[in-house]
Amino acid sequence: NLTIQATFAILQYEVTIPTYGNGTITVKNGNTPVANGGKVDFGSKLTIQLTPNSVSQLVEFKINEVDKMNELVDNKMEVTVNEDLAFAALFQSIEYTFVYVNKTPANGALAATNNSNGDAAVNSGDKVVKNNYLCLVITPKDNECDIESLTVNGVSIQLTGYMDFETYDDHYEYW
Repeated sequence: NLTIQATFAILQYEVTIPTYGNGTITVKNGNTPVANGGKVDFGSKLTIQLTPNSVSQLVEFKINEVDKMNELVDNKMEVTVNEDLAFAALFQSIEYTFVYVNKTPANGALAATNNSNGDAAVNSGDKVVKNNYLCLVITPKDNECDIESLTVNGVSIQLTGYMDFETYDDHYEYW
């Protein structure tokens, strides 16, 4: 007599998920999170969710060096496993152009600094990162002038000397 036995196993593939400081890549096999370096079975359907932090945006996403940005729907997609998978994403800070205009420069000065380190000048036309705190310094000409008005994005601001404001998608907050 001759007995032959064969045992087969489903192939498993490694998943590489880098970590980023300004966003995350979350991979799930069904409802089970997949860890960096984890193994998943051939044919598994993985859900990939890319989540930028509050001041960043996703600008690039690749799987095994192949651009997949156009396949994302709301920064999410599914992948069927048939090889090792290496994910890569590029999250960039959201920036705005900071513009200020002193309509009467002979009567006073207008300046801005980056309040995160207290002394870095922010010039009109500079890029500022979303949610970055700025200090706007308004200095009327000594004993000759007073501050008549200040508007930000067309909104009149109550003046209090020094004020901080924070950049958002469509407005500034001041205090």
